[in-house]
Amino acid sequence: MKIIIEGYNKSIHKKSELLQIKEKEDEIYKITPRKVTDITLLAKGYVTFDALTLISKHNIPLISINKYGQIEYILTNPHFDDIMLRKQQYKTSENYNGVKISKEIIKSKIKNQYSTIKTLNKTKKYSNVQEKQKQIKENIKKWINLK
Repeated sequence: MKIIIEGYNKSIHKKSELLQIKEKEDEIYKITPRKVTDITLLAKGYVTFDALTLISKHNIPLISINKYGQIEYILTNPHFDDIMLRKQQYKTSENYNGVKISKEIIKSKIKNQYSTIKTLNKTKKYSNVQEKQKQIKENIKKWINLK
């Protein structure tokens, strides 16, 4: 279940092992964290430290979105697997395998950008976009030949 907290004077608290949503001092809702997939805070509102600890313990992402619809932050629980992955990525970056992987990622990124531009320009037929498509194609060829 997704929880969306919208509006002023709303907050998330911990009560026993439950998440409690309040407006001012009045309880609106209580839920077990096991049923929550993520929590989104829209504009104003706050989360108590105890509630943050409970949210983190249950690996629930907490997303804050400002009044303009932009993500302010995303809080997630750091997993041990992530740490091991990061260590392996650092090791790989120190040898030629890291270079090969990086080249493939960049090549894929360029090809995807080319496809996106091509798709978006199907109906418009802007000349400057067609020029950019040619440049991207040339860069892909150069990139493939890069050793």
